[in-house]
Amino acid sequence: MTDTTLTPVYPKVTGLELLTLDSDRSLVRISDGDMFEVAQPLDRLQNLFEQCDGTRSLGDIQVAGLASEDAETIIEALAETDALTFDQEAPVDQGTRHLIVCCDEALFQAATYLAVERFDNVSFSNRETLFATAATIENPLIAVLSSRLDANWFVAIDTQCAALGVPWAAFHLDGGRGWLGPLVVPQRTADYRDLLDRRRCSGDAVEAAQLAEPLGTAEGAPFDPVTPSASEILWMLGLFFEELARAEQDGVCRLHSGELRADPVDFSTESFYFLPMPTRPVPENWLTGAPDYWAQMVNHRGGIVLAQHPVQHHPSIPDSLITIQSHCCDISRACPWENDSFVGGSAFNDEIAARGASLGEAVERYCGNFIPSRDPNRGNIWRKASYNELIAAGEHAVDPDQLILYSDALLAKEGCPFTPFTRDLPVTWVAGRSITKDRPAWLPMTLTYANWMADTFVDEPITNHLYTPGMAGGRNLEEALVGAVREVVERDITMAWWLNHTALPSIELTPELEALWRGLPQQHHQRYRLLHLDNPFDIPVVVGIVEDPVNHFINIGFGCRPDPVEAAKKAWSEALTLQEGSRDLLQPESLLRMSAEEWGMLSVPYLPHRADRRYLDSFDPEFRDVTDLMLQQQVFLDPRAVEKVRPLLDTPVGRRFADLPRLPDNRFATYRSRVEAQGFEIFYADITSSDVALTGMKAVRVIIPGLIPNMPAAFPAAGGARVFDLPVQLGWRETPLREDQLNYFPMPHA
Repeated sequence: MTDTTLTPVYPKVTGLELLTLDSDRSLVRISDGDMFEVAQPLDRLQNLFEQCDGTRSLGDIQVAGLASEDAETIIEALAETDALTFDQEAPVDQGTRHLIVCCDEALFQAATYLAVERFDNVSFSNRETLFATAATIENPLIAVLSSRLDANWFVAIDTQCAALGVPWAAFHLDGGRGWLGPLVVPQRTADYRDLLDRRRCSGDAVEAAQLAEPLGTAEGAPFDPVTPSASEILWMLGLFFEELARAEQDGVCRLHSGELRADPVDFSTESFYFLPMPTRPVPENWLTGAPDYWAQMVNHRGGIVLAQHPVQHHPSIPDSLITIQSHCCDISRACPWENDSFVGGSAFNDEIAARGASLGEAVERYCGNFIPSRDPNRGNIWRKASYNELIAAGEHAVDPDQLILYSDALLAKEGCPFTPFTRDLPVTWVAGRSITKDRPAWLPMTLTYANWMADTFVDEPITNHLYTPGMAGGRNLEEALVGAVREVVERDITMAWWLNHTALPSIELTPELEALWRGLPQQHHQRYRLLHLDNPFDIPVVVGIVEDPVNHFINIGFGCRPDPVEAAKKAWSEALTLQEGSRDLLQPESLLRMSAEEWGMLSVPYLPHRADRRYLDSFDPEFRDVTDLMLQQQVFLDPRAVEKVRPLLDTPVGRRFADLPRLPDNRFATYRSRVEAQGFEIFYADITSSDVALTGMKAVRVIIPGLIPNMPAAFPAAGGARVFDLPVQLGWRETPLREDQLNYFPMPHA
């Protein structure tokens, strides 16, 4: 129940009906059909509820003959229904808007009737006199109605209204449907040019071309053979003016930073919300009609994620594994950078978690590829200097000498593309923070962003390959930081294990985990195992191994979670989705290969298809051409590669889940304490693009100098003592290996 006693509240009736029982009793019926008998005459209740208009606090409502405590009791009784809403603040009086309607002749009659019905002050204008009329009116709201989409006209109005600070709303017909909105409030909502850019990024190639600059003229627009009837136009325009009236009354409606599609055939409506483009100034006091972050992020007309689709897995995959693929917008159609077209998220028996993971991955890839020099909202976040210069200026920064990148031997090899990252090398730095020292800090740009080798930074020294660990998206900063630090910890111990070629005992499966594989997976002879990678942080990190002996595949995934059983599920879900990728790459017309070679969705230099699967004969013996993590999957299409790594991945059972470490919770503070207790410093940069930030979601990059990152086989990160000393510290080896003794064979993971 809403607490109406501790703080002032402003009740507002949203829907109820009053009926008379007798002279002293009335009946209140609410929209869901429930009824309440109230021992008060009808006229008193009418007076009470007329004052519940959202402008009066509970203490200001006075009804003759009705004690204030009785009035409060009645309102409290309806507090848990949908008959009343309660605001904690009084609405801000912005003055009565004067509506100016500019519309086609085909819509004029209906617009005249409906506008006058919903607004007290209404004027009508044509295209030529619209802004002359607006200049003579105080507090105007412009409504522009067109019987077809005229984007040029709408953009011109949008530009002029922005300059004058005048709100305006659009309506147009298309295919017999009405498109209501957006209602643009300058400096508060996304505007019409944002809408067109979002549609260019979300539509197919034809629609993108139609919306590209310069826009087509109204005269060149195609004839729309579907003409709504007069009653259908009344219904659609009625919705439009009702939304405008609600915006005036409540301060927000479904048209703020959004469109509403009205279909008169089945009387259905659907909202499509959109965000400002990240290269444009962020609105102040962001206003949107979207009910939550999901509605702003996911929709096929203007979302950053256009749609989410369940993946139909191969029958050998456990049917409890739910994988959701997010189809993302193509931001390169409107901005000078690219994002991933498709990302995915998986979970066992939890579709909501899979959808959330998929959206988080989309946010990570969208923000992590954004070049923020194009973002006018973040100020000066860059600095070009050497580490020594930063320190001399009293700044704090990630120390290049503490990073684990490449060995001197690799850097000295002919053809190595990397410049040694030394303390005296001038590079670009990104403003961030040291969480450990609670102070501002600078992070290397090449370790912070993914898509930096273009545009402004094309001449930047290339100190490293694409840096993958520690980038994560989440619903908020806490969730993003947790995901990022877990990934850094996970990659550190997995690379130490792999490079040192350490065979560890498998874990005895719990009945819960064994049950995931019953039925078809076992009938298809799937083999499945788990390893636990002990680490100095005592954080559960599990390797999930799945092997299809019929097709001679082996894939591994990793999981880092507070509970080792949950880490195991995460590891298996990752390995199984990679197995699906291996199964696809077997085909001559592989979707992954076509995505790279024909559709431009991936930039992976896949080798030509081999029917004999002897890919080890095609790759360089030292794997210098395995320059992308995705290529490691292609290596393991060769059954000989599977046998090469079997000693690491097919080990006897020797551990139990009951004996594995676990964390008390999944809070960032818990992970932080474990990492910092080992003497490591945690840095992070908020890489959330300005548009995504409006939703409350976050994307971050976490860097923990001294931990080992994962790299493709061509560029192993063996440039620090930890690679050699950690296995000895963990008791895996008695003495460190030499650099030439490390395991450089690719990992069956991408």
